[in-house]
Amino acid sequence: MSSIDANSVDSGVAEQSASANRDPWSKTADVTGHAADWLLIDRLLTADIRVSFSGAKSLEVVIAGHAEAPGGAGVLIGSEDTRGWLREIKIRCEEDVLIHAVSFAPTATLNAQPWLATLGEAPLGDALDASGAVRRDPMYYCRSSAVSAPFSSDCEGWARQSIFDFGAAPLLLVEHLTPALLSTPRLNANDE
Repeated sequence: MSSIDANSVDSGVAEQSASANRDPWSKTADVTGHAADWLLIDRLLTADIRVSFSGAKSLEVVIAGHAEAPGGAGVLIGSEDTRGWLREIKIRCEEDVLIHAVSFAPTATLNAQPWLATLGEAPLGDALDASGAVRRDPMYYCRSSAVSAPFSSDCEGWARQSIFDFGAAPLLLVEHLTPALLSTPRLNANDE
């Protein structure tokens, strides 16, 4: 069971200062069927992927390291840090990419949550579930093709953007959900 409460976050400073920087993101997404089941769920997807896909799953780390704050990231998460930890991963089932995700933790967050830099090939979702006291701001959605670098992806699916908050330590996450994921029925790991 997830320890993340997606509805309990006061939008606060990050939401106010980020309102002008949300384009092309929206609080709603015009999707139905299996795509809606995956995109609009207000929890982490790692466990549901494990039960929904029977093939061998893998996580590929594309980038992980200290980097300049991506354009607009500091404003979105209410941080003045100019550097932090950037991590880009792809979750696959066999050869199909299911999720292409990019996360950014400002230096202050990394100092408060140093385990973020030690994930290696472990899914962020599992670590966030295990961490306990983290809250997730409401999600925003857009087509993957509309997302700017370095949070962009070459996938043709949908993206969701959210901010996780460890007290005063934010983490920005952009998840691109590919057609291979969005066209598959989602099984609920909590029902297993």
